[in-house]
Amino acid sequence: MPTLPLPGCAPTPLAHYLKALGILRLLAEQLPPDLPRPRGAWLGETFVLHSSLDRAGLENFFLHDYRPTPILAPWNGGSGFMDGKDEPLLASIAKSSSDRFAPYRLLITSAFDLMDDLRLSEIARRIREAQDERKKAKKAKNKKAETEWDERFKQAKAEFQAAKVPLLSVCRSRFPETVLEWLDAAYVLTREGEEYPPLLGTGGNDGNLDFTYNFMQRLVELFDLATGLPQANTGTLLTSSLFGEPVRGLTDSAIGQFFPQAAGGANSTSGFDAKALVNPWDFILMLEGALLFGAAAVKRLESAGPGELAYPFSVRPSGFGYASGSEADSAARCELWAPLWENPASLPELRAVLSEGRARLPDRAARDGFEFTRAVAGLGVDRGLTAFQRYSFAPRNGLAFFATPLDRVPVRRRPRLTALLDDLDRGNWLDRVCNAARPRSDDKRSPVPKSIATAVHQLEQAALALLRSSQQEADEQAAVESLLLAVADTEAALARSLTWTKSKGLPPVPRLSARWWESLRHTTEAELDLAASLASLGPPSLRVHWEPLDLEKPFPAWDANSREVFWQDALLEETLLAIHLRRILYAEKHPSVFAAACFAQPASIAAFLDGETDDLRLARLARALSLVTLLAGAGLAQGSRGDNYESACAKLPALYALPKLALAGRAPDSGDEMPRLAAILRRGATGDGLAATRLACQRLRASGFTPALREVPARGPAVRRALAATLFPLSPAALAALADQFRPLTLSH
Repeated sequence: MPTLPLPGCAPTPLAHYLKALGILRLLAEQLPPDLPRPRGAWLGETFVLHSSLDRAGLENFFLHDYRPTPILAPWNGGSGFMDGKDEPLLASIAKSSSDRFAPYRLLITSAFDLMDDLRLSEIARRIREAQDERKKAKKAKNKKAETEWDERFKQAKAEFQAAKVPLLSVCRSRFPETVLEWLDAAYVLTREGEEYPPLLGTGGNDGNLDFTYNFMQRLVELFDLATGLPQANTGTLLTSSLFGEPVRGLTDSAIGQFFPQAAGGANSTSGFDAKALVNPWDFILMLEGALLFGAAAVKRLESAGPGELAYPFSVRPSGFGYASGSEADSAARCELWAPLWENPASLPELRAVLSEGRARLPDRAARDGFEFTRAVAGLGVDRGLTAFQRYSFAPRNGLAFFATPLDRVPVRRRPRLTALLDDLDRGNWLDRVCNAARPRSDDKRSPVPKSIATAVHQLEQAALALLRSSQQEADEQAAVESLLLAVADTEAALARSLTWTKSKGLPPVPRLSARWWESLRHTTEAELDLAASLASLGPPSLRVHWEPLDLEKPFPAWDANSREVFWQDALLEETLLAIHLRRILYAEKHPSVFAAACFAQPASIAAFLDGETDDLRLARLARALSLVTLLAGAGLAQGSRGDNYESACAKLPALYALPKLALAGRAPDSGDEMPRLAAILRRGATGDGLAATRLACQRLRASGFTPALREVPARGPAVRRALAATLFPLSPAALAALADQFRPLTLSH
């Protein structure tokens, strides 16, 4: 089937995206049935039409064969129906004689009959009368009459508003079946009343702009109502709309939220303001395409509540994923994720995708932009889609909105990465924290602390970066690390505002599975190696030293009375010494406090002692990895930093080695239990290396191991760092190799 690129139809702005859908829909529905059914696909930034029509044939169809879909909104004040049957635009179409407008004539007549039956025509007449008389009274400066007519106006408006739901219901039952697609796209009736899908504003209007009235105005500009023939400039405007060619004669009219660049207004040109210049064809085809986004009231299987509005690929807003994104952007009305596909699709296939609008997580439908991104990467959307163009319906002014294009999200299946986010969302932790952190105008008594809002926003950004990372191992590992650090920062922010956190019922981060560490351990970085060894200590986990937690329960819980919190990222050496001292006290009753699932490599400890590590990063990684379940023997991947303990331990100074052996808990040769002397650490904390190593040697000799040295004369910061490093756990083999370095020389040596 021949292909015809349409450069005038692109994924952005939204008006041009909908225009492409409108073209495909109209051709599929109105071409003769003996012709092949058209198909369409997206190739880069262009919509490509697959049909039997060439360029001239496509233009001829819209100029001579196209029959506009009759769309009306008698429930809206700006639709023309409030002005009665003599309203000029409605009357001109109702009296037209062209076959092209026959469906419109019938629908206008039906709508006025319906309003007569519901007495809405009489109410509309009273509203007009009250408006006119109020203006006259105001001009005559008759305050009493002005007030009286103002009350009558308000009363009539209230009566019209009260009859709105019955009117919407009767429209669905009495309008022709061909109009139901428009009604589905404009509103949905639920038990609670009417609901309005976001794409068409509030029932077909955006602020004061009524889409249906403007649709009819644009039709009148393009076609003669008597003959149905195109006006003089209609063909040129059509060519411009379809193929993106420059043209004169654009209309100074509003296009609403669909095309922000063409909306005009202040600061939109080199002067003070600019006119809204619109190609009438763009507006017409845009609305024709919007009809495909029909809504429905559904009862989701996982919901126990009443029917809710289901709109294709529409979710709550999330202020992330684009350069200017912030948590404040979550105040937008909604997000629309417009699907893109590369394989040609027919209208029935497109309808099937849009009618389902599927974006699911394992246990629920995606509800916001963040969850939608997770669904895209986790096989939660329809196969065949290649990307989504993300739009945010952001406030413009008053009741008006702009459909602002955000970012393009490719559909790449990353189930292994989405499994990490599913793990994080156990107990709905991720969902609950993200929802609680979004600003709400109705929650002024307990506003979201700025630190929490910022941390959660960065968490969402890190999750998005993970799902969009390349499949290169290094890039993926860096993204996992960034996300885990963001999770730890979020828990820290929650702990700092514990009163607010507990008032919202937000728990600490759930225990994360070992798959997080499996995504990180293929590295040679000393910081990650040392952090994992620290995080694997216990129980109790080092996590209790970071936040006030109770880890005795099946799920982590807050403990406001905890006295174990004294970790400071910026003071790593002091913190390690304090934790070591505290754990020596624990060890009298709980020997497992020094048990470790991961052992540090001697080469990593040597790098730490030489000051070659980034201590702040090491501290943050240790805090983050304490959230993860580290399995026994799951240190860095085999061979990452080498396994030659003899040569590696030879690089470790006696200032570190002697205290480490004395604080190991078991004698080097016999393996017998050996008490740990807290005094060794206390001397080291003061910078007295001589006293610390002397005590260490005494302890070792008392346990049957005689080191070659009796003491190491050293003072200052190097002593504190060496003693701080003794908390990093070493494997039994590494400890044995370390002990061999300090045995007295014999003849055999």
